[in-house]
Amino acid sequence: MSHPAIYRIQIAVAIGLVALVWQLLPNFPGPSFGYLPKDEQGIPQKPRGLQASVFDYSGVTTVTEKKRLFFDILRPLVQAENARLADLRKRLLALSVNGRRQDWVLDVAEHYKVEPPLTGDSWTELMRRVDTIPLELVLAQAAMESGWGESRFAQEGNNLFGQWCFTRGCGIVPSDRLEGASHEVRRFNNVKDALVSYMHNLNMGHAYGDLRQMRASLRQLNLQPDAPTLAGGLSRYSERGGAYVEEVRQVMRINLGLIKGE
Repeated sequence: MSHPAIYRIQIAVAIGLVALVWQLLPNFPGPSFGYLPKDEQGIPQKPRGLQASVFDYSGVTTVTEKKRLFFDILRPLVQAENARLADLRKRLLALSVNGRRQDWVLDVAEHYKVEPPLTGDSWTELMRRVDTIPLELVLAQAAMESGWGESRFAQEGNNLFGQWCFTRGCGIVPSDRLEGASHEVRRFNNVKDALVSYMHNLNMGHAYGDLRQMRASLRQLNLQPDAPTLAGGLSRYSERGGAYVEEVRQVMRINLGLIKGE
């Protein structure tokens, strides 16, 4: 069998695995996070994700094939989380002032660390935080931060984005951690949980306020927030600052077709 034929089989198996997990594994709401059962509030629940071991490149013979497999596995997970965020945002935007006091809305505000009463600036801030992240940006960072799913932290902890935690035993101790430092690289149950955590981090973390402001400004102009622009808000994601931002943009630009599945 030719290499292209083998690769097409790998892609089909990987995508089939994504679809199977999506359909068969149970959904679960997060406590007090606004992930309400669809039969009560109409907000889709987040499905369980995949283990990092799905990034198996045995039999892959070219860099392009490897990239395509990586993006094909993650793309539907990103799209699903963005669909959930878009639905939640739509429901929030539809509320009257009185509706903002509903318990589920207060749960969402608590999850995004916005203090009630949800009026004026606090409501504006909540809407700035509950929003989608462009697919291209998420997948480019996943590739960079996880070494295309092959890093130690991706394989051992399903951590695709280098997220830290600070409770002893919460993750994996980096081999190059400085003496006296206490951080660990967070361990996740599956890739989906890592993805959801990363997107939530961008949507509420203090370091990414500029990204959220850029996105909100584009929304006010009735423009769709685009990945290259929002990448400008990632200068604090890495000690490399502006150089990191440019690398994210370069990865998006070089791999745009593969990211979109073309």
